Amino acid sequence: MRIEAKEKRISKSANIEDCILLTSGTLEIGENVQIKEGVVINAFKGIKIGDDTIIDRRVIIGGLQSQHSYFEVGSRCVILHESYINTTREVIIGDNVGIGGRCMLFTHGTWQNIFRGYPVDFGEIVIEDDAWLPWHVTVLPNVVIGKGATLGAGALVTKDIPPFSLAVGAPAKVIKTEGYPKVQTLEEKDAIARTLIQDFVGYLCDFKGETTHASEDGERVAIIDETREMSLYYYKSIKPENLEGLTIVSFKIPKRVEKQNEWIDLERELMSISKDNWLAQEFVNFARRYGVRPVLHAP
Repeated sequence: MRIEAKEKRISKSANIEDCILLTSGTLEIGENVQIKEGVVINAFKGIKIGDDTIIDRRVIIGGLQSQHSYFEVGSRCVILHESYINTTREVIIGDNVGIGGRCMLFTHGTWQNIFRGYPVDFGEIVIEDDAWLPWHVTVLPNVVIGKGATLGAGALVTKDIPPFSLAVGAPAKVIKTEGYPKVQTLEEKDAIARTLIQDFVGYLCDFKGETTHASEDGERVAIIDETREMSLYYYKSIKPENLEGLTIVSFKIPKRVEKQNEWIDLERELMSISKDNWLAQEFVNFARRYGVRPVLHAP
């Protein structure tokens, strides 16, 4: 491992494996960050990595350096293995952004002589909150990918992508804006939640060998782990009733339930559960497969 910086602010909870981190500015690494083996990050002005972000194996962030070189990624992001991010200019990535494996982000493009008429391009890249770049996406300089935008696998991004849109192809073209993503009714969300729960119970039983089952009762589904004598209770909507002592999963948890229960809010992606609540922790980890990533609620 090699870490060089003018100033270091590294959380004690960060897990940094065999990697290289280089900057002439400030290196700032937040809570529960994971930087896995073979990662190289080099950015002259500074490096900032937000809480709960994962940078996977053999990701390379660096390349030709300049006075503009800077790398920042927000909280709850993932950059999967063997991606390459060039930092000749600034690269700014927001919160809750997913970057798939073997993606390539370039802030400069140059090789042939500009005085012979060939193109040379330098420019920053900005990826706003909640965007998703699946595998093999390439982004060229001077591009902003808007909040909540989705790219198709293998896309070549040569110009800005508007917020809450879907763009595919090479070069990438926007094919959906209006109505993307689809606004779902409570009934549609309920159907998805029940599918997620069935998948979760199957995962625990058939994959992990646990003694877990689900029992439906109208708008409520009880998820029960017999071995640990633990349970979760999913509600489509919470009506006035005594839920004290139960761990609740629902949409838009009421304030009264927040005060007296452990809970997971699928709508707001917030939770208040203890570390020893094994079943709730397993559910939260499993929900990531559906793009749901609850974070701890700050009272």
